[in-house]
Amino acid sequence: MSYNWTHDGVARAVEDAMRDYPDLLERFDVADARDTRDYSWHVELDPLGNRRIARLTWEMVEYGRLDAIAEQLREAAPDW
Repeated sequence: MSYNWTHDGVARAVEDAMRDYPDLLERFDVADARDTRDYSWHVELDPLGNRRIARLTWEMVEYGRLDAIAEQLREAAPDW
């Protein structure tokens, strides 16, 4: 399954990755727009708590690579 390279498409991809990998289930917010420096979408995990940022590339989203998205969610860096 592929997802659109849009805010809503990224949100659906993250939701599906969290569904497939229940250990990753938590609140998240997708940035309003892509990062202008590297064109990735930033996904803020646990926005009301420890805030971590996962960066998703277009290949992950458009090719529906939920395993790669899950890996990025696991490796999300603290937003300090």
